Amino acid sequence: MDFKIIQMINGAKILVENCANVKPGEAVLVITDTAMPFSITEALALVAQARGAESEIMIIKQRDYHNQEPPKPAAEAMKAADVVFEVSSKGFYHTEARREANRAGARYITLCEITEDLMIAGAVEADYVQIKPTVDKLANKLAMGNSLKVTAPGGTSFTADITGRPGRALSGVVHNPGDFGAPPDIEASVSPIEGTANGVLVVDAYAIDVGLISEPIKITFKDGMAIKVEGGAEAKKFRDRLASAKDPLIYNFGEFGIGLNPKCGMTACLLDTEGKAGTSHVALGSSPPGSGGKVRATAHIDLVFWKPTIEIDGDIVLRDGEVVLK
Repeated sequence: MDFKIIQMINGAKILVENCANVKPGEAVLVITDTAMPFSITEALALVAQARGAESEIMIIKQRDYHNQEPPKPAAEAMKAADVVFEVSSKGFYHTEARREANRAGARYITLCEITEDLMIAGAVEADYVQIKPTVDKLANKLAMGNSLKVTAPGGTSFTADITGRPGRALSGVVHNPGDFGAPPDIEASVSPIEGTANGVLVVDAYAIDVGLISEPIKITFKDGMAIKVEGGAEAKKFRDRLASAKDPLIYNFGEFGIGLNPKCGMTACLLDTEGKAGTSHVALGSSPPGSGGKVRATAHIDLVFWKPTIEIDGDIVLRDGEVVLK
């Protein structure tokens, strides 16, 4: 057996046993694409088999962009499985195939952009079950809230209306039919009411399709839409990415999330960055499924920033990135 696979067995066991609670006799699909290390897929399939499950591996061609629909045979296989592990370079989260799989009862875990290093040590090794109550508490606070105010030392300062919008809890614990998780990403999030986000977001950690940020990107929002993107070379790259979509909805303020995994780092892997405790993220474009948001754009683009202070109806729930909600 490949030594890398042996090194990843513990991380795979956490995902298979703690996160997905795979049981004997279940049908487990590990779907991957041609750009991902096959060792990760093999480790997950082997651990699932050791649990007594029937594991199947499917390899598809790398998608051209995030949230492009997988081919029909893959979509059908996802829908037929009890548990799906998606080991992808371009994620399926916002696809109809993923939604259909969840509606059919599949427990679904995306491992978009996961690396061998992350499987061997670090973010994947979080205690998902222990962190879950904090995730649920913050998601419930968001669900019960009306006004959201966010500031950060980098210059972020914006407000939004979240009245009536469900708080989403992504704890990484995927034990019930139809559950979805994205470990090592652990977060609570909300999709503000369209047209209500106003202020400034300063992205100083990570931007999807750009990578780790060396020079902050300043984005100004007015009535729920990004109207200005300022900064240096990375800001230009990001402006070009938005323009290339040729979709006015790509500028929509689609989501606000709170990272809660203390094991996460700040790497080129999206799930490792947006789940990192001490950060928050805003997504432009599509509203997440199940969020109550109404926008379906051509993409969902996450932007991560450091040390948020978050107020919900005037109550501070995070201060400089630290959870203070009791």
